[in-house]
Amino acid sequence: MSVSLTDVSYAYPVPDLDGSPFDDGPTPDREAVDQLRDITMTIRPGTLTLLIGGSGSGKSTLLRTMNGLVPKFFEGTMRGKAEVDGTDLAGVELHDVGRTSAMIFQNPRTQFFTSSVRTELAFGLENYGVDPSEIRDAMTRAVGQTGIAHLLDRRLDTLSGGELQRVACACALVTDVDLLLFDEPTSALDPHMVHEVLDVMTGLADSGMTMVVVTHEMAFARKAADRVIFLADGQILADTDPQTFFTHPDTEQIREFLGELEG
Repeated sequence: MSVSLTDVSYAYPVPDLDGSPFDDGPTPDREAVDQLRDITMTIRPGTLTLLIGGSGSGKSTLLRTMNGLVPKFFEGTMRGKAEVDGTDLAGVELHDVGRTSAMIFQNPRTQFFTSSVRTELAFGLENYGVDPSEIRDAMTRAVGQTGIAHLLDRRLDTLSGGELQRVACACALVTDVDLLLFDEPTSALDPHMVHEVLDVMTGLADSGMTMVVVTHEMAFARKAADRVIFLADGQILADTDPQTFFTHPDTEQIREFLGELEG
């Protein structure tokens, strides 16, 4: 499944002084903060693309344009066009985005709706009215891909961070979408759990799934990525293959970023 962004810019309003949510949008007397600036890019089906950059560079915001969370959930003002497999996301209702892509968040607890692994796996397809036999088949396939058969009868609140991420991956796969979006899926995990989650993600990449990943796991980037996009101040500063990015960084800003990670 392909992703195409054309001249995408996005700005969000700063909060009101009373701390109320961003529910008013930018107005003449409220400042808007630019988060993305004139992003144009295409992601080919069956590839793994890494979005990396410093804090506040716009990488998570860019990821969220690919499933409509920006601007439909986070609000603000977006210009340009975001398309998935030729469909303009501007015309897709937020509750239907799950039919084309799935997102795995930094903290998977925020995306679960039920209390147990088995019921969570079935939740999305049940909401779409899928036949129970099809749901069982989809669950069996996703459980096998992520290696969570031993977790099926567990409560979600008893799982470790790494186990929760693997369940989140399985929930995404149950829906049988071809586009997976990961937002820092290993940032809160210990080294052992990081290794387990990255193994699952590498397997998914090898299976031909289209994946876009925000991460600081540079070893994973070197091993699994087809493409590295480096963002700074809401703009694409580099768009190249991992070998070129890591061995021949062509700007001082990228060299400093890589140096900070190694330090």
